[in-house]
Amino acid sequence: MSPERSVTPTKITAWLDCAHFLTLTHQVEDGTREAPAGGMGAFARLLADKGLQHEAACLAEYEGQGKRVLHVPSRHPRESFQAWVVRVGSAFDGEWDVLYQMPLAHDGIRGIADFLVRTVDDDGRGSWEPVDAKLARAQAKPGHVLQLCFYAEAIEAVTGTRPAEMHLWLGSGAVETLAVHDFSAYWRRLRRQLATVLDDPADQVDTTAVPCVHCGFCTFADVCDAQWRAEDSLVYVAGLRAPEWETLLAADVVTLPSSRSAPPTSTAWARSGSSAWAPRPPCSSEPGSGRAPTRPTC
Repeated sequence: MSPERSVTPTKITAWLDCAHFLTLTHQVEDGTREAPAGGMGAFARLLADKGLQHEAACLAEYEGQGKRVLHVPSRHPRESFQAWVVRVGSAFDGEWDVLYQMPLAHDGIRGIADFLVRTVDDDGRGSWEPVDAKLARAQAKPGHVLQLCFYAEAIEAVTGTRPAEMHLWLGSGAVETLAVHDFSAYWRRLRRQLATVLDDPADQVDTTAVPCVHCGFCTFADVCDAQWRAEDSLVYVAGLRAPEWETLLAADVVTLPSSRSAPPTSTAWARSGSSAWAPRPPCSSEPGSGRAPTRPTC
């Protein structure tokens, strides 16, 4: 994994939904593309604000339980992430019960853990376990688990002790506990796949902009929309679903004008009462092909 291109758990989560997001992000970081001017959309800002409120409620709960909480000093303006990690130092040796907003960097990945909680086993040995506050109300999502896997790995690198468990504090107030060893192999496999993407120059990675669940939160949404408009993309065909998208592409139908003259067999879906548009053609392939590798699911 290239040390010049650190990646965050949030980026990895986005990559699970959209490989093209990581390509565009790396183009910005490499200086081959201008950073998007729009920033987060209104819905993304709303979710971010709700997330901060949930995190604050979790913090208040820990403090209300009488736990000794260290509020890790914030990052200074223009301070590099690594310099921040060094300045904060290791708070794991102190007398704290909870570390709040702890920066962690390990093996080319960096992130800020919501909470690291000290635990003591039956033999009296202490260790630290990550707790992430998430708005999801029912269960962990793959991206959430990956973030926790990174925090657990980074904790082990710093302290020499591998956490036994990791936790998600859901928006419903419930805490979902996961065994670290149950997901370690999944995390290692995905890291190897991600390393392939990070080692490829951004201008040589072949990914395609397709609508996905990440679009509603993406800072590049306007970039992709402009591209689709310029290309007269099939994105704007009403009622088109992923299987029909793939059928049209196989028939070399890639634009709105060409869809009007497509062979009847490739547009039979239009006469069959197809409903909501939900395209999700694969935008990935095997490692080493220049495109983001196939992404596993939990």
